Amino acid sequence: MIEIFRDGGWGMWAILFVGLILIVDAARFAHRPDPKRLGFLGMLALSTVSASVCTTLIDVGKVFSVLAREDKVPDGQIVRILFAGMKECMSPGMFGAVILTITALLVAVGMLRRARAADA
Repeated sequence: MIEIFRDGGWGMWAILFVGLILIVDAARFAHRPDPKRLGFLGMLALSTVSASVCTTLIDVGKVFSVLAREDKVPDGQIVRILFAGMKECMSPGMFGAVILTITALLVAVGMLRRARAADA
């Protein structure tokens, strides 16, 4: 996970910051499900998606800008560097997806607990 975080670049810090708040609040929702929190959780999830997409696009732009400089990359190395760069560019999406998956599971637990409490 540290390698993925490093590969993703500085934007990973935004994903981590928002993601930690999201997971903590989702855990609170799982413990004490209050439907009033769902809007906040939804906006945090959207922020996580937005930060993941933005960071991925920044990373892709950086790879393309390096490849576009003819003096920096020998012709025989372009494909290898492109693939290595694209691998690193996937890191923000993977990291954000892990955070969103954990969040979805916690919210599902909260929704289940709320439904069971309503049935009782």
